[in-house]
Amino acid sequence: MKITSEDLRRIIKEELQAVMDEDLSMLGEISPNQALQFMKDELNGKTWVFWDLETIGFNGQITQFAAFSYHIEDISQPPPADPVDKIVIKCSLTPETAMQQQEEREQLKDPNSDLSMKKQKHPDRPFTVDDMLAYTHYDDFEPDAELMPEEEALKAFVAWFNSQEDKISVGHNILSFDRKRIIEQCSKYGIDSSAFEEIDIFDTVRFARTLFKKAMMDAAQRGDEQAEKMYVVSEKGKKKMSMKLEHLMNVFGDPNRIQIHTADDDTKQLVDVFFRIYKKVENVLEANPKSFNMVDKKDIHKLSKQIAAHMYKTGQANPDDPSEKRALFAALRQKKVRELERMVIQIRRDPDAILEV
Repeated sequence: MKITSEDLRRIIKEELQAVMDEDLSMLGEISPNQALQFMKDELNGKTWVFWDLETIGFNGQITQFAAFSYHIEDISQPPPADPVDKIVIKCSLTPETAMQQQEEREQLKDPNSDLSMKKQKHPDRPFTVDDMLAYTHYDDFEPDAELMPEEEALKAFVAWFNSQEDKISVGHNILSFDRKRIIEQCSKYGIDSSAFEEIDIFDTVRFARTLFKKAMMDAAQRGDEQAEKMYVVSEKGKKKMSMKLEHLMNVFGDPNRIQIHTADDDTKQLVDVFFRIYKKVENVLEANPKSFNMVDKKDIHKLSKQIAAHMYKTGQANPDDPSEKRALFAALRQKKVRELERMVIQIRRDPDAILEV
């Protein structure tokens, strides 16, 4: 049977949705009060494992691992001071990386090579192995640590992660990059990552881009100076909110610290920043309980689609029957927003939940 481009798009979309459903931070379409309550119910009393990787580019080897676990009883409290456990690993360069490094050095001897031209055009952008090592402060990261081969480091990291009890995987953009990289490299070396893949995720960049962003936009309109600092002007002159970790750190972190792009330092700073931006959302909502606590038509449509997809997946509705699909969405349109939100929260907590529509 021939696989068409449409089949590939459908498969990719289904796989992407499956990953998204694992992320507890996908709360953008739920009203803030409901989202905060969901977070308290799902995250309080758990072990939060904040972690980060550094790599040689998007497809290169992993050079640094860092993870810190904290037992969080109340997400509303200040950032935790000390982790209950941690793992920090520095990797030796693989033969492939070392060969790439040498080839790049040879190319740079020719000022007319493609690589030299790229670096001349974009001098601040890291292109080479040496650039990435400098950018992530590789030499300064755990300088006295015994270097570990990437394969052995992966085994140790995954084993440590799996040993943490009642855990949630927390990091900035881990869903799109770090987690994916772990799984890819484990597959390359034949390491079983199935248990790691099943761990619940809370991606702080998704929280920042949804619930936190809504709160900051509302607060900025009310003259909040800290919220106003979240806006940046793009190269094209457009004003927008930046949710990059470095910018979040500049606004909500320690003003005396900078992001140095080592796995351990970025992770520690994320811990401080996340609890502060969560508290900021709580404070904005407390000060103006009705200001941004609204769900728009676009969000209502997303809620309905999530409910319908769940019912199709669990066999509670037939996606191949047009009349049944129309009837289902007609019934969902009659629901109040709070009912839809409760249903979405229900299926997030129980993947086999039976819904009454």
